[in-house]
Amino acid sequence: MNDAATVVVIGNSVRYLAQSAKMAGAEIVSVDAFGDLDTRLASISHERAANASPHALLHAGEAMLRDHPGSWLFGAGFESDAYALASFTRRHRGLLGNDPAVMQLLAEPQCWFSLLRELDIAYPEVAFEAPRALSGWLFKPDGGCGGWLVRRALDADADADHRAGYYQRFVAGSLCSLVFAADGAEIGTVGFNRLFARYPAAGDFRFAGAINGLVASHAAKSQMVAAAQRLTRTLGLRGVNGLDFVMRNGEPQLLELNARPPATLELYETVLPRGGFQCHTDACRGRLPRVRTPESVEGLRVVYARRTLRVPAIDWPAWVTDRPASGECVLAGQPLCTVHANAGDMETVAGRLRQHIDAVDRLLNGLGAEAA
Repeated sequence: MNDAATVVVIGNSVRYLAQSAKMAGAEIVSVDAFGDLDTRLASISHERAANASPHALLHAGEAMLRDHPGSWLFGAGFESDAYALASFTRRHRGLLGNDPAVMQLLAEPQCWFSLLRELDIAYPEVAFEAPRALSGWLFKPDGGCGGWLVRRALDADADADHRAGYYQRFVAGSLCSLVFAADGAEIGTVGFNRLFARYPAAGDFRFAGAINGLVASHAAKSQMVAAAQRLTRTLGLRGVNGLDFVMRNGEPQLLELNARPPATLELYETVLPRGGFQCHTDACRGRLPRVRTPESVEGLRVVYARRTLRVPAIDWPAWVTDRPASGECVLAGQPLCTVHANAGDMETVAGRLRQHIDAVDRLLNGLGAEAA
């Protein structure tokens, strides 16, 4: 990397960005809530936040930027407190990414959906007061991301303590996304992906994985690109961003703007000149990428712990990342690691990812992972 010697990367999990940056020749100081082996190996220095809250991440980031002043960027984890991110940005001017004002807009659903209507970008029906009949609706908390805390409205209504948010009509279509780079006015398409939620039929809508090489009509992809272009010109988006959609009768309806590098950027590491981190920083500086056509289909899946456990010493397979350190306690239902696969078609990749998840479970059982 030629434009900066050291970059501080802050987010709830920054492993991929740290690895990509290291491969591009950057020296990375990382701050996240996991402190996994891969992140530490890719960083010249790492600080583990007390938890994944924006306050804890920024507190840890503050210390790192005092020791390593200069450029920094944020990943996922700040959607629920965009105002804290804005305050942090005023103190540290070297941000490589979107202005926190974009995050503040996303945290105010009425303003966000009003903008989508103005830009003629389709999205599933929303309501800001509980519908009379809750069946068929989801409850989404303000400032959410990656499906965390999204619940069926019937479940949310039974919880008197649920946070502020809005209701959105559930659409029983496939999930997909667009990754794109933006220079504040124009965009460069990186790729289209199929997305997977963990157990949507059981009300668990958390991000579970993605495979690139999305099969969709030219018209559908054109609509996705048009949405990215309109949002970029209106909001001045910079760097790598992601748009998540649900397909309704073959037409994409927007679910979410990820106004920072999304997890799916990793699927394009080998087809972007010098990788995804460099693509992000280049776009922030006005240079959009030239993306090579992928030679294979790439996929990743998040492995969630099936029970609370203490991780034993493991010789992890090469297709595992986000590897927790030996002795780490991982709570039931929390992310344990990520598995990867590639092949010539999406179906084969999906099958290999399922096999890898089962293999991780067998590995843990075979090594006698202790309940914690």
